[in-house]
Amino acid sequence: MAGKETGLGILILAILALLLWKRGAAAPPPEFECPYCGAKFTTEDELLTHIELEHPDIPPAPPPEAGFAYISEIKRHGDYFSVDVQNTGEVMGVCTIEGWEQHLRSEDSLQLYRTDWALIAEVTHILTPGEVKTFGDANEFPVWMGLGHRHKLWAIKFAGEPGEIIATGRPWD
Repeated sequence: MAGKETGLGILILAILALLLWKRGAAAPPPEFECPYCGAKFTTEDELLTHIELEHPDIPPAPPPEAGFAYISEIKRHGDYFSVDVQNTGEVMGVCTIEGWEQHLRSEDSLQLYRTDWALIAEVTHILTPGEVKTFGDANEFPVWMGLGHRHKLWAIKFAGEPGEIIATGRPWD
């Protein structure tokens, strides 16, 4: 019987040793570093308390923002137009693009005149950081194909942005 008990004891010791070894291989605790002095903390609350007490005159960093950029010119696709936009920021964001049109001639195409730009559509999409999205399809930025449509300009710009309309196209391009 002593042989079986010894074998069982060795098995139990081996299991305990394995469990202790695995426990020692656990992931290190998270580390939170002060952006101002490099001090390290094991919890975010400790870090925030440290910043509040040790660096009270330093204003908090602004939160990261989404940023958007055109990565294509305006494109005409038969009865609609589009543009490709990328989120160049650090966080997910909501991007709204406006579609505009301007008449260059009268409906009968005989008289040359230029109207003010008129807003025809707004399109909103959510983009993750680095994501590229095509804004525009037959429902989002349609080209109104009535009489005189060949004498219009179409344009796209970021909603709420002041200044010039940035991307323009003509239906005959």
